[in-house]
Amino acid sequence: MRVVRKTRFGRFHYCGCAYHARQGSGVCQNPTLLPQETIERELLDKLQQAVLTPETLDRLLNVVNAKLGAQATVSRPGSRNCGGR
Repeated sequence: MRVVRKTRFGRFHYCGCAYHARQGSGVCQNPTLLPQETIERELLDKLQQAVLTPETLDRLLNVVNAKLGAQATVSRPGSRNCGGR
């Protein structure tokens, strides 16, 4: 859950337990707050590593070329594929 802390220096966004942030340790014993920007950057890095692999990009390019080829055959016979493949 996103938790916002306001200080005289500005607003800071964290990921942590909203129950603990709002109601204290009597409701939740987990005081951990991690900077939201750090969490989002790490998540994006991990997703890019997992998804943007050469194999995945090749498969995506093949699917796009197949769909473009099917559309081009219907609308303009003799058109070429994207990416030179």
